[in-house]
Amino acid sequence: MAEARPNNAPQNGGPRLAARLKFERYVFIAFFAAMTMLAVGMLVEFRRQQDELLSARQEGEDLNLALRQSRLRNDSDRARHEQALGELRAALAESGEREARRSRDLGLALLQLALDEAQAGAAGRARGRALLEEAERYGAGPYAPLARWALLDASSPQAPPVEKAAFFAAAVSPDGALLAVARAAHIELFNLREGRRQALIAHPEQAGQPSTIALSAESIVAGYASGLLAIKRLTQPSNWQTARQGAGVRQAQWSPSGARLAVLDELGTLRLLDFARLDSPLLEARLEERVRAFVPLDDASRPLLAVTADGSLWEIRAPSEQRQTRLSPSSLRRAACLVLGAQVLVAAEGDAGSAIYEYGAGNVVMRYAIEGPWASVANLQFFPDGTLCMADSLGRIFEYSPRGEAMASYRLGGEEAPLFLARAGAFTLGLTADGAFSCRFEPELHRRGMFVARDQERVLATSQGFACQSLGVWPAALRSWLATPALAQALPGGRHACGVLGSEVAVGPARFNESGRLLCAFASGAALFKPQGRKLLLLRPSGQQQELALPPGVEPDTAWAAAEAEVALLNCGGNLYLAHGREGRLQDLKRSTSGLAALDARGAVVAATALNEIIVARAQSPALELRISLEASPLFVGLMFGGSVLAVLQADGVLAFLDASSGRRLLQVEPALPKREIQSMACSDQELFFVQERALRVMSLR
Repeated sequence: MAEARPNNAPQNGGPRLAARLKFERYVFIAFFAAMTMLAVGMLVEFRRQQDELLSARQEGEDLNLALRQSRLRNDSDRARHEQALGELRAALAESGEREARRSRDLGLALLQLALDEAQAGAAGRARGRALLEEAERYGAGPYAPLARWALLDASSPQAPPVEKAAFFAAAVSPDGALLAVARAAHIELFNLREGRRQALIAHPEQAGQPSTIALSAESIVAGYASGLLAIKRLTQPSNWQTARQGAGVRQAQWSPSGARLAVLDELGTLRLLDFARLDSPLLEARLEERVRAFVPLDDASRPLLAVTADGSLWEIRAPSEQRQTRLSPSSLRRAACLVLGAQVLVAAEGDAGSAIYEYGAGNVVMRYAIEGPWASVANLQFFPDGTLCMADSLGRIFEYSPRGEAMASYRLGGEEAPLFLARAGAFTLGLTADGAFSCRFEPELHRRGMFVARDQERVLATSQGFACQSLGVWPAALRSWLATPALAQALPGGRHACGVLGSEVAVGPARFNESGRLLCAFASGAALFKPQGRKLLLLRPSGQQQELALPPGVEPDTAWAAAEAEVALLNCGGNLYLAHGREGRLQDLKRSTSGLAALDARGAVVAATALNEIIVARAQSPALELRISLEASPLFVGLMFGGSVLAVLQADGVLAFLDASSGRRLLQVEPALPKREIQSMACSDQELFFVQERALRVMSLR
């Protein structure tokens, strides 16, 4: 049996263990040394990186400091440069303003020199026009139209280049700016104000021979022997709008507003057409006698008037409603008709001679005989201002007032009688049968003003035109709105009419149950009304009313309305107040007047009279003031051209124009009629309105 051995390590394992332990000790020391070196290295690297970070932070702070210092320097430099640039700009603007002011002053001086030349004859007016042309290059100022008006003479305007060629019809627009001549191949349209041909308009296809044309403010109508009626707008490119009539079109005529058209055909049928519906006549009538003249109206109560060969005037309201008034006891060979307000003027030539018949309210007919050294009458034509123009077979032309008074006689050129006559502003135009065109320029037509109407009752001139108690209208050809002053027991008609009828006030379509006085009306259609008590009422066509409080003891006596703003100047016992309609306030101007006063078209400048002195001042700040001494008390004062010109009617009847900023006399116009005939006078910005022996005239300074 084997001998058991004890479980003990061998005796020789001690050295190996000691060696192993020694080796492990060396390895540990080496590892510890390596770790220590690594830690030291990491610590050194950390310190190095920390130093670099601190250094970088320091550099960043230094850079930020430098950047801030650079920005401060840049801001300082920019501020200095901007200040220098601002000073340079201010100096440049001041220099530019100084040069502009010098240019304006030079233009104004040249303009005033041109006005001085206006009264030095034809040679002086020629020099004045050269001065005016130079002044306009420098900036002539607000009253340059006054100089252009004063410098007109027979040598200044240009005649349109109308060629001598056969024509079939001709027409002039209501404002006198355009002339249309219908020829076989086309219609020529001429601009009379610029002296040039403006357009060639081809006839509609298969229209045939033209027989008549008519011009409104925006459209042209052409009638043809084939029975075709064609209308074309002038303000925009468009094709002809056509409608076929029952027979050849003999004559066509627009109503004053241009909304309606009356057509007479070869069978004697009269048709009243609406521009938008040519195929549906508003009215159609056929009179037994031959129609010599007719006039379409915008008045629904009498839309169409006609004069027939038996000497009758027909008011056609409907085919079955026609009122006849006998004008002449004998037959008529020629006739012309014109409507001014509520009056109808008929010029007739027949077996009983030649005469003008005035048909007014109450079917009253007045006859004014016309006598003259003419041969047989070849043409009768009323001009828009009421002047009757008569041409005889020898080519002589005679002009008469609406009451048959001889005014002028002349020739347009040639020995033949003109088939077409027209008045376009200060031009008298004529076309003879062979197509010869003649033009006569009359600057004096500007001086005496255009005749508008005559009224037998109360007539007043206002800053918007005229107010007539019986007429109650303002011709649509001249104004698209109507304004009237206070009219007792009157209710004028019209789109913007206002008036008083008993205890009711009418402002356009609106009605107000008020009693008091109607002070004035504005171009907007509103009216300033004074009821009982310390207040004013601004009444509007919409039915709205606005109250303006009056100070204690203040009662308006007279009011002057601005032509283009809701501002009125009130004379309250000699003290002047300004009523601002838009703002609803009353402004005490702290100025007085001896009776006359004036307000410019925008309500910014006021003129007041005190004995023989006129005071011109701004209504708003800065309250500049100018005192102008006169030799005698004025009969009328008015502010025109933006308040830059003071118009003064002197006691001797001379109309003087003064510079409102210096008092310099710019121009004076001798009266066309004696001063005693002027009942009232007013002005808008560039127009003067006269009432002389109840005749209404407009003098346009445009």
